[in-house]
Amino acid sequence: MRLFSLLFSVLFVSQLFITGCNQTPNYEANQHLTTDQQKHLAYSVMRYLGKLPGKANHQTKFNADFDDHYRALAESHKLDYYHKNDDGSAFFLFSRIAPSIKEKYVAIGGYVKFDAAQNIIDYAEVFRTWKMTPEELAPKSLLLFDLMVRGEDLSPYYTANSGNEEYIEFPDANTTYDKNQRLWVSTLEDYMEPLYRNFGNKDTATNHQTQEQI
Repeated sequence: MRLFSLLFSVLFVSQLFITGCNQTPNYEANQHLTTDQQKHLAYSVMRYLGKLPGKANHQTKFNADFDDHYRALAESHKLDYYHKNDDGSAFFLFSRIAPSIKEKYVAIGGYVKFDAAQNIIDYAEVFRTWKMTPEELAPKSLLLFDLMVRGEDLSPYYTANSGNEEYIEFPDANTTYDKNQRLWVSTLEDYMEPLYRNFGNKDTATNHQTQEQI
């Protein structure tokens, strides 16, 4: 089942390139934005997309004291895919390295809109993938990004629906994205519970959570 799903993803990505630019847009960020523009976009969204500084919370993270922290975080994120919409908003997909014994990454897909003064007036993260090797993440993230841009339903790729194959970690039954707060929120009384299940005990999960924010 896992092999079949992975082959399907690879075949899907191959088809994107075979069908040609007239039918399927080229989402590669390098084709749409300069390196400086990519860096600017990464830094602009990093206070939402990145991890909090150790002494910050979601109210104080905008303080200028944390600018250097978010500049460094922006450098550790790669803008893989980008698509500009007719209304001026843009879809993005960033990837970043994830804590793992092996080299693995997660991808975050969402959209952002700026006003004339380059202030963010609309922002949301649509999905975050499970951590994967680069070889596994590449076709899956492109598949998910294309579906997101096209406005297709992503729920078949949620963990509850994707069988033995992992695509999207969030959202799930307990964790959703709050557009008003611009962050992921959980309905669990103890939001660390999924990590306890994954890591086997509370201490191990707590150590992991200090490295990676939901």
